[in-house]
Amino acid sequence: MNRKFAPMYAAEMMDRVFDVYKKSFWNQVAFAAIVSVMAFMVFFLVAIIVAVIFALVMVAGLAGGAIDDVSIFLLIGIIVVVMPFIMVWQAFSSSGHILLSRQAFYGYRSSLSHMGIFKVIFRVFTAILAQILIAIPFIVLAFLIIMVAFTTGATFFVVPAILLGLGYWVFSNMFSISVAVAAFERRYFFGAIMRSWELIKPDFWKIFGIRAVWMSSVFIFSLSAQGIFMLFNMLLGLLAETAPIAALFSILGIMFMSFVGPMIASFLVAPLDGIMQSLIYFNQRMKHEGFDLELRLETL
Repeated sequence: MNRKFAPMYAAEMMDRVFDVYKKSFWNQVAFAAIVSVMAFMVFFLVAIIVAVIFALVMVAGLAGGAIDDVSIFLLIGIIVVVMPFIMVWQAFSSSGHILLSRQAFYGYRSSLSHMGIFKVIFRVFTAILAQILIAIPFIVLAFLIIMVAFTTGATFFVVPAILLGLGYWVFSNMFSISVAVAAFERRYFFGAIMRSWELIKPDFWKIFGIRAVWMSSVFIFSLSAQGIFMLFNMLLGLLAETAPIAALFSILGIMFMSFVGPMIASFLVAPLDGIMQSLIYFNQRMKHEGFDLELRLETL
């Protein structure tokens, strides 16, 4: 039986993730690099603008004696400017990686120019916004627990904080593929959340286990990538002790790798979440909605 379009077990899904990643590797990494560079440039420009505004407001505040008002104004400004920017960046990044994953999964040639990212980015943005709105009560409760812990010095508040984090992790499993839903279907805001829950619900704990193993694997992969660059820096450090010229090139190499190494590691890791989301979405639809038959008919 051809297993290309068929429901997958947990182990098959893990293998398929790396298969999709391998087929779309260069485009995935290139897209991650492009998005990151664009985000860095915009963030740098925004940081300059915020710094100038902060300096002007500080001067005005000092002249008027309203330093507290200046601090509140700055905090509100950062929230209003930075949060939407982060959300747009996340929507753009997630949309691209998910759409590239679909190309590889369907067996098409991976291409950055035919993703159709601008057709889905608003839907993805609304799904991310819905996730943030759902997370607000947990964030507020966690903040209150931390404040009480600092105020009273009671260390036992660490336990409810940990339990709250674990509870949210389990709870978030219900909308873990909402971004993929928004990218592949015409679902917005909480509609994407509810559709994600509809697909996740029949295999909630199984998918939670797959995601837990997957996140652990990605974490280990990220640490390994960082470790390789650290090892390279150590070798350059040993080389620096051999001769003055070698020391100069080694120092330059260490400085370069210290900056570029983490960036390359982030480019390599960035596509993995989108690939896993896409495959869980496809797998749940194949298992419960006959999506594999649709794909086979389309192929024929």
